[in-house]
Amino acid sequence: MNSAYYVARDIAYNRVHYPPLVDGFQALWRTIWKAKVPKKVAVGVWQACQNILPTRERLLTKRYEGKANCLLCACPMESVGYVLEYCEIARELLGEVSLQITCPVTPIFVFKEWMLECVHRVSLQQFEKFMVFLWALWNNRNAALWEEKPRLPADIAIATMSWFNEYKLVHASSIPRMKVIQRWSRPVENVLKCNIDGSFSQYQMKGGVGCELRNHRGEFQAAVRKFIATAASAFQVEFMAL
Repeated sequence: MNSAYYVARDIAYNRVHYPPLVDGFQALWRTIWKAKVPKKVAVGVWQACQNILPTRERLLTKRYEGKANCLLCACPMESVGYVLEYCEIARELLGEVSLQITCPVTPIFVFKEWMLECVHRVSLQQFEKFMVFLWALWNNRNAALWEEKPRLPADIAIATMSWFNEYKLVHASSIPRMKVIQRWSRPVENVLKCNIDGSFSQYQMKGGVGCELRNHRGEFQAAVRKFIATAASAFQVEFMAL
């Protein structure tokens, strides 16, 4: 009884020091913030793990009264876990690329538990690629919502990999690059020269291309320009210009 009295007294005077709670997802958080991906990708994946992305299931807790179904298929409830792991689009996309990550057979309601399992299963490089594809899946969902233009899994895979590869090339070296000024050189006589250029808005994910024809005297012959409504990277826009 005496010991119980002293314990009760210590609790009353806030003298009891409880051991700190251990976060079982520390490995997941460390991997997300350590990954060499664009910050918007890391933040987006972190938001998905915290279940704070504005899915329709989440919006129902904020007095949303609209439709709750998935925008990409016939599922009656759109959740983070469904859009990024269980939806047919997600399964097919992850099947297009060699990530060694298998989507669960049934929906996992705690999305971050699946993510933690993936952290322990694959290398950091594979997990970085996985994060980029999750971000692409969420972007595709938003394209279906705001533009009604969802893309096929194969198109998402190609566009996302070209964008991510370009990002890695830009950030591969910290050596400052010298800007090389290239001047237009004329072609041989009676030959037309075509110059192309592309522009890309990373914020709007749109772009434009332009082409110009000139003869060996540098005289203008013809030109064309085109707006690209959906683009994933500057590399893709330049490729479309070609």
